Amino acid sequence: MDDVDGDGLDDILVGSRYSSAVASRGGGAFLILGPLSGERGLTEGDAFFGWDLVNGYAGDAVAIGDFDADGHGDVVISCVEAEGWGDGAGTVWIVNGPVTGTLPLADASTILRGGRDANAGESLEVADFNGDGQADLAIGSHYEGLTWIARGPLSGSYDLLAAYAVLTGEEVGDQAGMALASGDADGDGFPDLFLSAKMESSVIEDAGAVCLLRGGPGF
Repeated sequence: MDDVDGDGLDDILVGSRYSSAVASRGGGAFLILGPLSGERGLTEGDAFFGWDLVNGYAGDAVAIGDFDADGHGDVVISCVEAEGWGDGAGTVWIVNGPVTGTLPLADASTILRGGRDANAGESLEVADFNGDGQADLAIGSHYEGLTWIARGPLSGSYDLLAAYAVLTGEEVGDQAGMALASGDADGDGFPDLFLSAKMESSVIEDAGAVCLLRGGPGF
């Protein structure tokens, strides 16, 4: 769900790693509520989510999904360089909608953190992969070749090492998880997860590949 304010219109979330709206280059993301037309500056948006850490560079990837099933989209923002339970762990914040104004990421309702050097959060994708009515979150990192699956509902603080599922590339160096997407590829009514592996070499060396994981009750 991309409707943060519940008015039936999709809204737009834009990441900004170098924004200094809260702290110098702390980064964050701008939310602009629909309907949209014409030209509009990001600083004229309806909400800003910023990290209060100097040189924090939050905003590597962003997404919107309803993780508490209240009918409002929730805002998801990542930072691959953030320290969680280790240097370069990567952190993903979820701020529950509806929201307006300037909000610090420290007040997020949900925080998911990777382990040392995991660089979690390079890519994000939201979908109800198992069809239970709750949005799930896929979090990728090509640095480690990993994609974590966090099942909804989500609230509180999570260690991604204890995620519901962890997907890995077939070989070290595949760089699996650089990009993620979802869609119902087989028409069974469940979203499927597409996962890129930039340097996958099973057919041609470093040719790359896109892997498909089918959604369903067992996802």
